[in-house]
Amino acid sequence: MINYGMGGWVDSKRDLRAKVIYLDPTRSNEPSKCFFLAMDRPVDGSRILVKGSEKDPKVMRIYQSAIPNDLKKFIALRELINVRDGGDVAGFWKM
Repeated sequence: MINYGMGGWVDSKRDLRAKVIYLDPTRSNEPSKCFFLAMDRPVDGSRILVKGSEKDPKVMRIYQSAIPNDLKKFIALRELINVRDGGDVAGFWKM
């Protein structure tokens, strides 16, 4: 998130929207090149459960109401980077 940034994609035809963290400098939306943070349907705002990494021992689910202390500084830093870069990327918790 800090090294390569955040982004996403929209598929209007299938009514899908995804938010990702890029895993390398290519900033590609390919499954092996990004990590899905969230997915939803823009028309009605319903969330779609993304199950791409649940078996990875380095991945854990976090909730906005209970952010681990170690993660708070990274989310804050990402928000500051976004402001510095013009604010064009949705915030960490916003779709």
